[in-house]
Amino acid sequence: MSKSLNVFKKPLALHSTQPMTGFTRTGYCEVPAGDYGNHAVAAEVTEEFLDFTARQGNDLRPIPGMKAGCKWCLCATRWREAFDARKNEAA
Repeated sequence: MSKSLNVFKKPLALHSTQPMTGFTRTGYCEVPAGDYGNHAVAAEVTEEFLDFTARQGNDLRPIPGMKAGCKWCLCATRWREAFDARKNEAA
């Protein structure tokens, strides 16, 4: 069980163990001191996101079990990049 708290000051919920996620691969989207990427965004990835992050140089598909629909802890900056890219495509 994680000792980290979410934005509501409640204990973090386990996000995924299939595949095992989190910066330290505990299943929680916690941000320990050495996590400079801030893997705090608990997401369910889409095929569109997997394609986007692969084009950015971080292909997640080689992770065993990774596919669209998986729950994964994302870097806050990568999530924002994907959000901004999609917003710009729609404009």
